[in-house]
This record gives sequence, C-alpha cells and structure tokens, in this order.
Amino acid sequence: MKKALFIVVGLVILALGAALVVPGFINWNDYKSEITARAQEATGRRLAIDGDIGFTILPTPALQVSRLRLANMKGASAPEMVTIGKLEVDVALIPLLSGEIQIKRVRVPKPVISIEVSADGKANYDFSTGGSSSSSDSEGSTDLSLDSLVIEDAKLSYIDAKSGTNQTVEGLSAKLSAGSLQGPFKATGRLTARQLTTTFDLTTGALN
Repeated sequence: MKKALFIVVGLVILALGAALVVPGFINWNDYKSEITARAQEATGRRLAIDGDIGFTILPTPALQVSRLRLANMKGASAPEMVTIGKLEVDVALIPLLSGEIQIKRVRVPKPVISIEVSADGKANYDFSTGGSSSSSDSEGSTDLSLDSLVIEDAKLSYIDAKSGTNQTVEGLSAKLSAGSLQGPFKATGRLTARQLTTTFDLTTGALN
C-alpha cells in the first residue's frame, strides 16, 4: 500500500513542478511516459494511462487522470491488479511552500481491484520485491499526509490459490485517512458480499 501511495505522490509532485514553471503551456499527456516509468520503478509493475491527464493550480492544486491500469503479478488470473476509470487528487497549497505534501482528497470512483495469492504464497499486493531500493528511500523521506481517500462503489475480487478461496465483494465504498505513509490509518465504509451488506470502522496505529 505504501508503494501505491508513493505513485500518487509522484504524480502530484511531477504535475506541481511543471505547473509552477510554465502553468499555461503544459500538455500533461506529454508526461505519461515519465509517470509510467516512475510507477514501474516503484512497483515493478507496468502502469498504463489510456486516458488524459489534467492539472489545475487554482483555487487549489488538483490532478485528474483517467483510465489507469496497473498490471498484475506474473501468473495471476487477471491481467490487471487495479483498473481505475478516473482518479482525482486535491492537494493543499500552503503546506507545499514549506515542502510538505498534504493530500486533501483522493477520489476513486468504481475501481476494479483484484487481490490474489498464488499457490506458492506470493501476494500480488506485495511490491517489496518488485520496486527499486531508491523508491523505498524516497518513501521514507517524503513528508506526506492523506486527509481523505474516497473509494466509491468498487468491485473487489479475492483469490487464494493456496487455500482454494475465491470471493467477490461488490459495492465497496470506503473513506480512509493516514497521518503519514507510516500511519496511523483509519477506514470507514460498507460492502456487499454473499448478498449481505455490512459496514466497518477500522483504526490502526503507526507502522514500525
């Protein structure tokens, strides 16, 4: 999950840097190759951006990216681990002046997420063996907070080839927040599984 947050941070930093230099003359789609290269360096997975990238600096920095696909691990049943139709990121402007990145809101409507564990126990959400060590170092030095991550009406599948588990969750809507990349974390929301709808409210402390 830290790797995924790092990708979002990288997108924001890249867009902000370009916007502050020549704000009115940027074709954001020209940066696709650099963004996807950084994502693959951080995760070891291919990130495809099939839609457009947009950025506004006022009244608050905001990034919009459409039609993203993050590749799954080798041997997984689904070709993509995550498919997102639209990603919206709003950043607080004032903290940027002191080098802090305060993400006010990330909105992800109707993503399709595939969580999978292979027969040998390898999980597709474990990016520790895929990304470079330099990406991990960058994560540790990033002063980042996340006020709100809003997931709307997601479809989540879970396959564990080792235990033979195969489940699908639909209508997953959640709001998550993080004080930093290391936590603490809070999540609230609802989901439907096996025709039963349930709500959840989870809180965790900081990670070591």
